[in-house]
Amino acid sequence: MARKQFSHDQAVKNLIKAYPIEALEFLAKDVMVAHGLPSGAEFFDPSVEKEDVAEPGPGQAMDLAIRYTFAEKHTLLYVLVEHWSDADKFDLLRTAR
Repeated sequence: MARKQFSHDQAVKNLIKAYPIEALEFLAKDVMVAHGLPSGAEFFDPSVEKEDVAEPGPGQAMDLAIRYTFAEKHTLLYVLVEHWSDADKFDLLRTAR
């Protein structure tokens, strides 16, 4: 029987989706110190539309897009979690979209 390949990337995404508040606390402790606990976390569709469908390159889906809401003055924080295995693969235009 072949052993299934384990995806660390998918495992991290699953943890962040399952525990978004704890992930923010772990990854951005300074945000929690400044604003306290978020009152909510919402995940968005991370797909990015190409302006030209003939544009070459990999799929246009980012890893995770999260909006955290804080009670204090209705503060919002948008977080994009994206993994680039190699700096040469980083696509600034895709990220900016």
